[in-house]
Amino acid sequence: MSDFLTSLLSGGVSGAIECAICQPFDMIKTRHQINRGKNPSTWASLRTIHQEGGIFRFYRGVLPELAGMVPKSMSMYAAYDASHKFLASSTSLNEVTVAFLAGIASGPAEALIVQPFQVVKVRMQAKEHIGRYRSSFDCAAQMLRTEGALAFFTTGFGTTIWRNTVWNALYFGSMAHVRSVLERHQAKGAPPLLGVLADFATGFGCGVLATVFNAPFDLAKSRQQSQLPGATAEASYGNNALSTLRRVAREEGVLACWNGFGPKSIRMGLAGLVGLKSFELTQWMLGAVDAKTSAKAARGEDEAGKM
Repeated sequence: MSDFLTSLLSGGVSGAIECAICQPFDMIKTRHQINRGKNPSTWASLRTIHQEGGIFRFYRGVLPELAGMVPKSMSMYAAYDASHKFLASSTSLNEVTVAFLAGIASGPAEALIVQPFQVVKVRMQAKEHIGRYRSSFDCAAQMLRTEGALAFFTTGFGTTIWRNTVWNALYFGSMAHVRSVLERHQAKGAPPLLGVLADFATGFGCGVLATVFNAPFDLAKSRQQSQLPGATAEASYGNNALSTLRRVAREEGVLACWNGFGPKSIRMGLAGLVGLKSFELTQWMLGAVDAKTSAKAARGEDEAGKM
């Protein structure tokens, strides 16, 4: 099996696992981002959503999320892996920089795949749209009938690129740096179990760090994609990320650009924890690379441990 196909399959498995674990927090994150008023705590929102419809309410909109998450993760990891290999072999950049740039390169590819599914997911998760759509398919059908096919690909697309590119660059770059530090400590005789636990903590921590910087773009995307056609010029957010954020800051305060950060940081921290580890494990199970080489490739190191 080719390395590219292995990356695609491993990314798909990683995406499915991430979706199953992170979906409840993704639901809360979307609602908090759309809401213009003061949001309740993450745990209060968990209780509210459970009261709306039990455990299955947390997975409202999961079909478009899952349908988009698998190809999205496939494209992200495949683009990252290919970009990393090209940069590592053709430049003299250090591995942290290579990982950072490869993360930037993976953002637009990921955004292109996930965009239409994100629009449907946001419409399904928005509290104000409860009762409007019978299912994800009904939501997609109504959008197609009233807004046209291009709405799936243009509504908030530029903002989606910003969101994914910022997160990928900071996540992969910071993971490469922290893991290189951890590896040096392991070489000095640190217990292997401590290294494993530190690696999991690193995945969560780097996911949260990247979220600090991409959260405003995610909020702008949710505001743009939750809008229905026919909104007045004064009410419409348009499709420009920076103008949307300027409006939110002007009308609601600068900190409103981080609305939903609590549940989003948990969601993306979990994604950082399970995503890369499941990608590495699947690569190893497919037999394309051994476990040590798989871990190094995913965090931006070549087989020689170049720094």
